[in-house]
Amino acid sequence: MQLKIFHIRLEKEHFQSDQDKLNHFLNDVYVKKTEAQLITDQPNFWSILVFYDDKKVENQSGRVAVIDESELTADEKIIYEILKKWRRNKADELQVPNYVICHNTELMSVTRANPKSLNDFFKIKGWGDGQKTAKYGEEIISVLSSSCLEEIKNNAYEPWSKEDDNELELLFCQGKSIKEIAQIFERKEGAITSRIKKLELREKYNSENQTKHTELKDNMWEEITE
Repeated sequence: MQLKIFHIRLEKEHFQSDQDKLNHFLNDVYVKKTEAQLITDQPNFWSILVFYDDKKVENQSGRVAVIDESELTADEKIIYEILKKWRRNKADELQVPNYVICHNTELMSVTRANPKSLNDFFKIKGWGDGQKTAKYGEEIISVLSSSCLEEIKNNAYEPWSKEDDNELELLFCQGKSIKEIAQIFERKEGAITSRIKKLELREKYNSENQTKHTELKDNMWEEITE
């Protein structure tokens, strides 16, 4: 196992280039673990320790490993995006960079393996030492078994065009049922429900109806008092 140290300066003019340099390196090696510490100096910066092995060595381990996003199927890419969102939220919660939680290749490997228990993580490259599994394993299993993934089965992530959204809003406004809208779009009902929720159509039209109701009451009161 080898070690390399990176500094991620927080100054606007350096932050992105420093991150790009780190990410480029991480894509070329197999990351065993990382450690990060915020250094308050002039300027402030993250000190990142990367413990790694060359990919050509690690590829002999027989564990589940995905090196590049192009290796993922369409459904796996959707799951990968969901896991990246979880990682981003966890990093924000712990106030650390995303890659301190886990690197992209490790997250893609989890996506492919789809672990159902903590023991399953030991079959995934990057998770065999048990440290990340102990910290995040239960949460990842929860995400993978959550209702978010059910949306994939319902084709909720099939692309929606602007025209589709406009038509959906019109049909919703007309009072069409979920079943009727699903038949029109030739999508599953779960996909329609998810899109309505994403576009916040219920909240939008409840608010508009409340406004119209208030205006009607005001107009009636003005007529009465004239």
